[in-house]
Amino acid sequence: MQGRLRVVQAHTALLKNHTMHALGESIERAEKKGLDPLAIMANRLRAQITERRQELYIGQRLQPESSMAEAFLRQRQQRLGGGIAAV
Repeated sequence: MQGRLRVVQAHTALLKNHTMHALGESIERAEKKGLDPLAIMANRLRAQITERRQELYIGQRLQPESSMAEAFLRQRQQRLGGGIAAV
């Protein structure tokens, strides 16, 4: 019986450390505060999709070797939080 209990406790500990468990707890806390975390995430994803579509639209119209293309890539990298390698 003790062996089974230890196995169950170990399994429970693994589940509690899983990222999906942490996400579920975060969602529950937000909902208790009256927030709709899934709607917030959906809105953020929609905004990111819109931004990527705009980037694609602009990128398709630039000549690859132009200074405008280089500036576009540099600004995009800055927005995404990274530096740009030598272009």
